[in-house]
Amino acid sequence: VAQFEEEILQYKKHGIDYFAFWGQHEEAFRLFRKHDLHPQIWHTLGSPNLKSQAENVSAAAAAIRPLVEQTAKLGCKLGLYNHGGWGGEPANLVAVCRLLHKAGHRHVGIVYNWHHGHGHIADWADVLGQMQPYLHCLNLNGMNTEERSALTQAMVRSGDVLSLEHISGPKIDKHSTGGVGDKVSLCLAPAVAACGV
Repeated sequence: VAQFEEEILQYKKHGIDYFAFWGQHEEAFRLFRKHDLHPQIWHTLGSPNLKSQAENVSAAAAAIRPLVEQTAKLGCKLGLYNHGGWGGEPANLVAVCRLLHKAGHRHVGIVYNWHHGHGHIADWADVLGQMQPYLHCLNLNGMNTEERSALTQAMVRSGDVLSLEHISGPKIDKHSTGGVGDKVSLCLAPAVAACGV
């Protein structure tokens, strides 16, 4: 952390967005305030071992309430990270988010990393549907070719699939990133159209 402020200054100098910070560190939070930074703060839930699911969810939410309140004051999203154990299971992440949202903490969501999520490839369409209202970030890393293929197919099955068979000729698809200022489509669409596609 001794060089952390210099890192922040270098990010700013080179136009690098400071997207997320793992964990809690008061000096880092002080520097975020000083430099008006609002990265996502990533945190792993603990694994309470109480008698019921409701008790576990309540205990997990209570344990992170100070961080929930601190990230709200910082203007940062709080991402609950699936690093394993009870706190890494999608249903538990969703339950804690749902409870915190009901209490007014709508900045709390889920950061799902496939490096820790291989056990949910087979039921990914269902898991994604549960997490989607709370999803801040989805990291697609740490998968082999077979797992990437299974995930891709599960994602396709999770939504509507359009048939373009009624359109003659070659067909292509270009998705927008969804952000304002996506300039690729502006020059790509006329160039592709000029090629007869």
